[in-house]
Amino acid sequence: EAQVPVGFISPLTHPFCGACDRLRLDSRGHLLGCLRDQGGVDLITPLRAGDLAEVDRRIAAIARLKHRPEGLWPTRAMAQIGG
Repeated sequence: EAQVPVGFISPLTHPFCGACDRLRLDSRGHLLGCLRDQGGVDLITPLRAGDLAEVDRRIAAIARLKHRPEGLWPTRAMAQIGG
């Protein structure tokens, strides 16, 4: 079983996109590779079904797709993703 650190983001005061290496889990169970992502990857459905292999696959997939955003500031507020 993998040990993965989990952190909480304090309120934003400045853009940090250039050095961001984080994924975010919103309040609906969607994992976001970037605050600018509009949809994210649904983790709640396979988690509720007990399919942990699918949860792992989806996390790995979004981590591979993580990229530096074109803009410097998110299009949604932290409160809109549950932060």
